[in-house]
Order: sequence, then structure tokens, then C-alpha cells
Amino acid sequence: MVSFQINNRNSSSVCNDLRKKSNTILRSVTENNMNAIRASFAIYTDEQEVDVLARKICEFANLG
Repeated sequence: MVSFQINNRNSSSVCNDLRKKSNTILRSVTENNMNAIRASFAIYTDEQEVDVLARKICEFANLG
């Protein structure tokens, strides 16, 4: 599990946009005003899948 933020972006909006644009499911963490995004991985998630997620997030962050 990893949590992160994208500067100047609302975490809920980021999660919704990534779900719609790339079928990527992430969780918005708003407790204690964190405005963070959480990605969780299963034991069967491989390195290539994590790399794909990281690329999608980087591409999305550059659009903002």
C-alpha cells in the first residue's frame, strides 16, 4: 500500500478521473484533511503492473 498526493489536485477528482480514463481504481484519503491518494496491491500484483500504475499516475500529474 502506498499513499501520495498530486500537487494542486483534489484527491477525489484524481481518483475519479483515473477510473474513467484508464480503469484504474484508487482510493481517495480525506481523513484528517490529508487529500491523499492510496494505491493498494495484492500479493499477486507483479512489478510490471506497478510500473504501469506509476506511468499512468505520472502522465496524469503532468496534465494538471
